[in-house]
Amino acid sequence: IATPVGGVLDVLNDGVNGKIIPINNADALVKAIEELMQNSEQVSRMAQLARSKIETEFTLKRELNTNLRIYQTLLQLDDSKIP
Repeated sequence: IATPVGGVLDVLNDGVNGKIIPINNADALVKAIEELMQNSEQVSRMAQLARSKIETEFTLKRELNTNLRIYQTLLQLDDSKIP
């Protein structure tokens, strides 16, 4: 259960590998907790899918390659385009 802040939406898909609730909404949090407490199979499935996504999409190699591409792009910019 998470709110849509920071990189949460990069990792979690509501109802698939997690539960997204609105920010500052205690009622939604209570409802999400109650729903998940009633369905342990759904929780297990979400947990497995969340772990699988992290292991496949957020590997060290992939993150390093992403950062490398960003740095390479920045190095190619004309100094006049840098604030």
